[in-house]
Amino acid sequence: VAPAVEPAFDAYAEGEILTRIGQALGLTGFAPGWAYDAREVSKLIGEIVPAFAGRDIDSVGPEGLPLAGAGAR
Repeated sequence: VAPAVEPAFDAYAEGEILTRIGQALGLTGFAPGWAYDAREVSKLIGEIVPAFAGRDIDSVGPEGLPLAGAGAR
């Protein structure tokens, strides 16, 4: 996710915040040295969640794409 406006102060990206929380809680998949990568996360979601099958950040253009599968609208 690209910020629309850069903050005028030092700020963590949402991925960095989620990584730090996951590491602090000792959650699986947030081992020290792991870095949040939105593209990799979007690919993993596409592999796990049927409605997002075949979808990732790189496959969705600026207009988006409809979801497929159960529960899609």
